Amino acid sequence: MDALRRRVLRNADLHDADLHDADLRGVDLGGADLRGADLRGARTGLSRSAIAADIAAAGVAAATGGYAAAWLGATMASALQSPLMERRVAGALLSSSLLLCLGATLVRGTSFALRFVALPTMALVSTVAVEVVLMGGKAQAALLALSVVALMTLFLVMSATATLARAVASASHRAALVVVMMAWVVGARGASGHGLPLLVAITAAVASARAKAGSETSPKISRWVARLATRGGTSFRGADLREAKLAGASLRNVDFRGARLEGVDWGSPRELEVCCFDGALTAPARKPSKRSAARRTSGSRRT
Repeated sequence: MDALRRRVLRNADLHDADLHDADLRGVDLGGADLRGADLRGARTGLSRSAIAADIAAAGVAAATGGYAAAWLGATMASALQSPLMERRVAGALLSSSLLLCLGATLVRGTSFALRFVALPTMALVSTVAVEVVLMGGKAQAALLALSVVALMTLFLVMSATATLARAVASASHRAALVVVMMAWVVGARGASGHGLPLLVAITAAVASARAKAGSETSPKISRWVARLATRGGTSFRGADLREAKLAGASLRNVDFRGARLEGVDWGSPRELEVCCFDGALTAPARKPSKRSAARRTSGSRRT
């Protein structure tokens, strides 16, 4: 069944087809009739070209993000060491805001940090800048306040890009994470201020792991990761999979959006990672392995 790999079988009539142990990586089966099809042991995932594209895109995003984080750290350090009081205040406000954002992301998730830390802080600083101008204050103070908002915006974009890059890379191929880490280091070495890139890298690693696994605190980011990670992968989008058999299949980087899944025999998938389902449908629960079941049993006995 290796001949199926990377083929386009959109709207194909595969009713009751025998696709047992088929290699469906990169195969487009969108809109196909797969009612009652035997997909047991089938292997799904990204095509080689999609993996290469994901690695390249993630590497460029990581290098850019590393440089931006290093430059932002250097700018913040320069402001804190400035002889001008206004710049030191702006630097202190920026550094405290960024640290609060990073801490909130680690503890409560990306959405919480954005809604309850970053956006309120940016709104407050912008309001203060406008009031300073209206009250006839120094224009330099207002410009510094607005620069804090601009730098925080850059930080949010850079953090989100770093998180998505790591999540998509880890969902594509194991080697992609190595490429992302090396690209981040290379980018960060392009500017001074290496402390902030390290903190951002740690936070992005935690946030990307949550997003890949399906974060309850940041569901929108998880959906974006699933959509990006399934581009170029096996597509059952809009397909009719009623009564199909998927027991023992390796389900990775699969797009199930719009598919009819009534009566699907999921069995115990060999792998179920980074699949994109409709919002109203959750992925089937994986059966625990014998080892994990034994651990739970021994744990309950101890207690």
